[in-house]
Amino acid sequence: NNTTGVWTIGNIAALTKTAPIVGDTVTLSIKAKVIAEGVTFNTAEISKTNEKDKDSTPGNGIDGEDDLDRVCITTPIKLCVGQGVEVTIPSTYTGIVWKDGQGSIVPSNGNVVTFTKAGTYTFTATNGSCPTGGCCPVIIEEINCCPTQVCIPFTITKRRKGTR
Repeated sequence: NNTTGVWTIGNIAALTKTAPIVGDTVTLSIKAKVIAEGVTFNTAEISKTNEKDKDSTPGNGIDGEDDLDRVCITTPIKLCVGQGVEVTIPSTYTGIVWKDGQGSIVPSNGNVVTFTKAGTYTFTATNGSCPTGGCCPVIIEEINCCPTQVCIPFTITKRRKGTR
């Protein structure tokens, strides 16, 4: 269902004593278009099964169980030359340390950081790991927000007329 994000992928043959079916697979392929800058997480979870799952509970939303998986997607954030862009990490993460592509620490104010130059930035948290085993990088791309055909520099000169 495109609206709810709940998908039914059909039945997978069960292993039984009379007819062991090995390798039965059902695949769900989804095309998605990212329409926002920044980091987005796509989460998939098995929400219902017709048999007991011995090591997880389908549909409970608990990270770390094998019926839930998450992948992050980074879409570059546009930064106008000479400006800054503020990025906020959810408050559930604590002890945030930001680093640039060379591994240098980037000054930040807790879970909020302002980037003023292009680059790839990552963060770590002291209270656990990020989803999917690591945090997606934040990519900042510097763009010229005032192209020459739109923003034309000009000079105003004031001259006095007449002679002394």
